[in-house]
Amino acid sequence: MTDEEKIFTLVFNDDKKRIINLNTFIGSEMILILLGFKQYDEMKKAKIRKNSANELIYFKDYLSVSSDMWDIYMCTLKQGIMYKGEENMKNLIEFNEIIGGDKRIDMLLEEYNKEMIIKENNPKEPNLDLKEEFIWRPCSISRIREYEDYDEWTCTGIIKTSKHNNNKESLFWMRKKKLKEEKE
Repeated sequence: MTDEEKIFTLVFNDDKKRIINLNTFIGSEMILILLGFKQYDEMKKAKIRKNSANELIYFKDYLSVSSDMWDIYMCTLKQGIMYKGEENMKNLIEFNEIIGGDKRIDMLLEEYNKEMIIKENNPKEPNLDLKEEFIWRPCSISRIREYEDYDEWTCTGIIKTSKHNNNKESLFWMRKKKLKEEKE
């Protein structure tokens, strides 16, 4: 194959098209195997599926993949970051499963999951402390300096409800991590 022969148009299930250059392709090798450009070990090489316009139709007619899935996959690989948002995550995970997984995507998903766990373990008010890992105290702006000498206490934000605030003074949530014996 010459360099010119290594540039193809992919057609997706939403009839959108993208260009693929096999010389600079950074995606999973499995994609090239599915498209028929590479052979997997001793298995028979897949047939290259093209339409009358010489466009690759595998992701349109044989394995249902949308251009959105492809775009988020390629952007994630090129940038090395996850594009957050429910639809982006759904598309990326679904495409990664369709192609049998890409270790680079798997690593980014693992990092993202760790970030989410940390975020979930960083409640800003008592009702979000589902694991009950913190001791919570309301603190007025005039008393917040009392907590400065206590390294383990942190201010997490202003109290928005009037339940804890009878005199309408600005109140903040202060929290500190419970000791192991306090959790039990």
